[in-house]
Amino acid sequence: MIITSGVGAVIGGAVILKDFIVGHGHKLPETVRADGKVCIVTGSNTGIGKETAMELAKRGCTVYMACRDLEKCRKARAEIISETLNQHVHCRKCDLADFDSIRQFVQEFKGKKVN
Repeated sequence: MIITSGVGAVIGGAVILKDFIVGHGHKLPETVRADGKVCIVTGSNTGIGKETAMELAKRGCTVYMACRDLEKCRKARAEIISETLNQHVHCRKCDLADFDSIRQFVQEFKGKKVN
């Protein structure tokens, strides 16, 4: 009886610890705001990157979209701004397969005054 109680306590404690560390799901409530935060999202003209940029813009972040193709980036930016009404969404060229492009992106980003 004592052994069973001990095992139950250990398992229960592990479950509570896991819930505390991991959380109770992958989605944040819609009410969580991120105003004043600055985020850089790579590959943000399509797919997961675009959805991430969209969600961050909805929550009030200043979003820098880092993309290889600036034309596609500008189209995605226009969609994000029209849906979120957040004007703080910016396009920047950055090809992650090219170290010179990454260095140039960083230099341009560091040169900007970011609040």
